[in-house]
Amino acid sequence: MAQYGNQYEVRPGTVYGFGKEIVESKLAAVDFEWGHPIFYKTGDDAKAYAPDSTDATRKFAGVFPLKQISFKASAGVLPTGEQIDVLREGEIWVQVITGETGIANKPAYVDNVTGSGTYKQFSAVSTSKYATGGIFKTNPMVVEGKTVAVLELRGLA
Repeated sequence: MAQYGNQYEVRPGTVYGFGKEIVESKLAAVDFEWGHPIFYKTGDDAKAYAPDSTDATRKFAGVFPLKQISFKASAGVLPTGEQIDVLREGEIWVQVITGETGIANKPAYVDNVTGSGTYKQFSAVSTSKYATGGIFKTNPMVVEGKTVAVLELRGLA
């Protein structure tokens, strides 16, 4: 693992298990933090974008994994213009909307409404959210003040 700190700690973006991931690279069109959902635009799949409910050309691509070289000076934020890894298939810890329970084995959605207060967080509730094609493998737990769960992606998005 090419990251700083404890490589096994649970935080958004930490890969859950090893050896079965499919990762591709894109060019970051915006700043990204570990564990954030990554979208691409129809006709422009070489760049990584943030979710945006007002842009129907954006499609879910995957999640930014922590296994990439960290940007220690920027506290885990990958700046615009850098190459970004996108976990398309595998299992990864993601931030879940606080208060959700009993989500294991349920479809996963991501909040793509900017300014919603839960923007870029994952949920088992589909209302006003974007389908990821993935399912939650675990129920949520709180770690260091963030609600997290394991999301399984199978490249179906």
